[in-house]
Order: sequence, then structure tokens, then C-alpha cells
Amino acid sequence: MSRLDDILKLSAPERRKVRFGRSRGKYNRTGRRGRTREELIHYLKVNELKSVRQLEAFRGDGDPNAYDYQKEFGSWMQARLVAFGPPPSKIGKFDAAYMAKAVIEFDLWTRKAYHSSRMKRPDVLPSLHFVYREWGTFGQLTDYARRVSIRHVLDSYLAFWRRLGKAPTLAECREEGIALETPVKYFGSKREMDELLSELDV
Repeated sequence: MSRLDDILKLSAPERRKVRFGRSRGKYNRTGRRGRTREELIHYLKVNELKSVRQLEAFRGDGDPNAYDYQKEFGSWMQARLVAFGPPPSKIGKFDAAYMAKAVIEFDLWTRKAYHSSRMKRPDVLPSLHFVYREWGTFGQLTDYARRVSIRHVLDSYLAFWRRLGKAPTLAECREEGIALETPVKYFGSKREMDELLSELDV
């Protein structure tokens, strides 16, 4: 079992003591072809795509991906709210795992973004006081969520690598809907990331 999974099994006092290393390096994003707000919303509604996971599993070549929505609406959560309205109340259990999933799914990587969303939907997001009780600091929560998110992205990246028989380029990853910004920033560069991953059984 991975260390990330073990962290969720800790008690809240033990989890508050966990410290994560910090990411390093810089990554320059490249531009994407623009789509109108109406086109983006229509795509979600017609295909009933209500999560990033559904979007990435459904989309084909040339279809919008999660970053198109984040660029246009500011966050995936806001795009989903515009398309489908607020979700049903009482979603999930407000435990440590739920909070990490909420940070990833709703793009709540800053305390300000989290607090703003919490004010709009207190039935969906627990208070910051609850976050502090479970994680010690907001940074602890986002550090954990970022590593979980990186793991999911790398799983998709490695699967794509196996299909191609070679390390995918950034352009190929964008076409496939695999967002490498966070893992590349974490490893320092795509070259360093690929060198480390190549040592695994790709």
C-alpha cells in the first residue's frame, strides 16, 4: 500500500504532523485553441459530463478538455455550476479523503478559492475550521491532494506511453487530454520526469 493511502488511515493528530516536500522548477504553459463559452457549456450538457473524470474518459480528438473549462470559467466547479446548476446537498462524508477529492475536483488550491466556494455551498464543503482539525493547515491538505492528483495523471501518462511505445511529447499529451503541468513542475522538467519513469516497468 502506498504512503499516500496510509496517510488517510492516520488519526487527525497524526495526519497534522505529516510534512510533504515542496515542488520545484518552472513550467511554461502553451496556448490552446479557444472555444466559446456557449460551445463549452453545450458540450457538457449534451453529453451529460459532470466530472473531470467523465470528461477525459469521453472526449475525442479535438474535443475540449478540463483546461479549456478552467481557462474560460476560472475553475471546473464554476463551469459545472453554469452548465448544471448546484449539485444535490449532503454530498459525501466530510472526512480527510473527501476534502482531498474536493480540492482536486473543484480546483480549490488556495485558501481564498476554498473559502469562496465554501460560502456558496456550505452543504458541499466543510468549513476551514474542519479542515484545520483534520489536516492541521490548509497547506497540508493541498500538498496531499497535489500528490494524489499527480499520481492519477502519471497513471494516465504511463498508460499512454505503453500504447505509443515511446515517451509521449507534450503536444501528444495535450491532444490526449493528459495535463502534465503539475507533475512536470514537481519533477523540475519533463526530461527529468521521463528519465525517472523510464526506470519503471513502462
